[in-house]
Amino acid sequence: MLPPDEYLALLTDHEWEDRQNKKIQRLLKQAGFRQKASIGDKLSGRQKTG
Repeated sequence: MLPPDEYLALLTDHEWEDRQNKKIQRLLKQAGFRQKASIGDKLSGRQKTG
């Protein structure tokens, strides 16, 4: 069992990460990129099409 302060810190971190991920997804959608690619695709030389 976590102490209350560590539990609150864990919840706060999770909420912050969730909000950041939602912000990134919203901005990517607004940007309207034609191709979706990840950094892993660029590093390995592969590129997704479609």
